[in-house]
Amino acid sequence: MLDDVKLNVWNLTKTRFVSPQGLEQLVKEYALKQCAIIFQNWRYEMNTKWAKKGLDLTKRYKITPGQSAVFLEQRSDPNFLALSEANSKLIKKNKYYHRLCTGGYQG
Repeated sequence: MLDDVKLNVWNLTKTRFVSPQGLEQLVKEYALKQCAIIFQNWRYEMNTKWAKKGLDLTKRYKITPGQSAVFLEQRSDPNFLALSEANSKLIKKNKYYHRLCTGGYQG
């Protein structure tokens, strides 16, 4: 099922953009990686700005009430909450936050 979703995303991307000759596989990998990052950020925003505050997700996002209920159920799962709390404690120990891009220090 996940491969079908990735294939649909890639086919939609190909209708909008033309990749250079011979680099289609590289462009596909990069595009799907960017889609994964965007999707992760979207779920984070839904959780922090709406779900944790008890606001209705369907008013802000184009999701059905059923999808909203599934998302809220996942976010209220004890395993998810324990993992979230553990990661929050871990990030608070971080003394120096990473602020560099992939290029690193440039003098």
